[in-house]
Amino acid sequence: MPWLEYDDHGTIRRINLAGDRETFIGRDRQCTICLDGVPQVSRRHCVVYFNTNLNAYALADMHSTNGTKLNGTRLGQKDVTLADGDQILVGAQVFTFRGTTEQPDVKLLDPLNMDPLSYTPVIPSLAPGMQKNYTNDLAPGTPVDGMVVSALLSACDESVHYLLTEHDSERRKTMKIFKTPQSDPMVRREFTRIIGGCLRTELPKSLLPYTDCGIRGGEYCFYTTDFMEAPSLATMISARAPLEEQKTLALIYTIVEILDDANRKEIFHGNLKPSKILYAQKNSRLIGYGLADWLRKHTKSNFRQRPEWYASPEFNSGEELSWKSDMYSLGIIFFQMLTGVLPFRAATEQELARMHAEDPLPFIKDRNENVKVTSVTEGVIRRMTMKNPKNRFASWNEVMFQLKKANSQLEEKEKQSS
Repeated sequence: MPWLEYDDHGTIRRINLAGDRETFIGRDRQCTICLDGVPQVSRRHCVVYFNTNLNAYALADMHSTNGTKLNGTRLGQKDVTLADGDQILVGAQVFTFRGTTEQPDVKLLDPLNMDPLSYTPVIPSLAPGMQKNYTNDLAPGTPVDGMVVSALLSACDESVHYLLTEHDSERRKTMKIFKTPQSDPMVRREFTRIIGGCLRTELPKSLLPYTDCGIRGGEYCFYTTDFMEAPSLATMISARAPLEEQKTLALIYTIVEILDDANRKEIFHGNLKPSKILYAQKNSRLIGYGLADWLRKHTKSNFRQRPEWYASPEFNSGEELSWKSDMYSLGIIFFQMLTGVLPFRAATEQELARMHAEDPLPFIKDRNENVKVTSVTEGVIRRMTMKNPKNRFASWNEVMFQLKKANSQLEEKEKQSS
């Protein structure tokens, strides 16, 4: 696994890099590497990430005030590929990139032909400062309602996600605990009411059902689900994007079917992102649905969230959410799958929210000149991501119709060229 290493007051620290996440360096405590107190460092100074177009890790300056230097040369506006031993200067701090640049640390998966049972979840290490303001950690082996904690699946400022295993069987569950302490009993009751409503409803098979919910330590809300041994769409995107247009159309179509099933039960996600879609050869599932509004109201003010790369304009503005919010987010995911990059990137959450609300969506060719798509596909994405929800498609059926139309156009072109 590639990593960054640096001297922290005499201690050599190592930060592992992963192909499915961006590693930010800056003064902001939300950054993976926080350089609070280091002179000449901007709030979000630079980012290291796996560039699917270059098939290598890359470095990008985030419009910092004093710039970022690579091997003594100040970066321009273009992202630069990293090689083993490269030195990155941020303010007065030097970081050394170590490891291969040829492959990210994610398992390559054929998105349309894979065995879900061959997938092993990645157990990440925690970044510095990740557990601040949270005192309800569960160590491996801790008993929880007749099961034991067997692994930490993921952790961020908002929540921590554990894998639970039953003592005398192979049954496994996941438990997600939200780190914001909820002292108000009304807020806790609202959380259990939302999850409880889903528990009492006969859900479509495309939604991974909640199995329990409650409060740990008197004020930390949690829910559990059965463990599904399949990668998230985020893993697939980081390993495979940019994807061919026809494969992307097929994948998006299956996700639209999931969202349409949920909408028929008056359920939507609200803040859809690739990590909330578990992709399998059969029976892909949507997770974490129904909680977006509660999380927006009751966790945003207590923790600085990670950038909302896929959030709709109405999510960021605090307006009412609906199934059309999922349509916008899926449009952003659609764009990323085709190009390998996100349409919007900003140095701050506020600027990113402004771009989603005001800036026109870039054309596919403007983000990746090597990608060409049919006019129908480009039109579908632009309609899905209209700023005003009223201007998006009126139903998921309309989206499916247009996806079929784009696929037919591709098949016709293939016939003409053969």
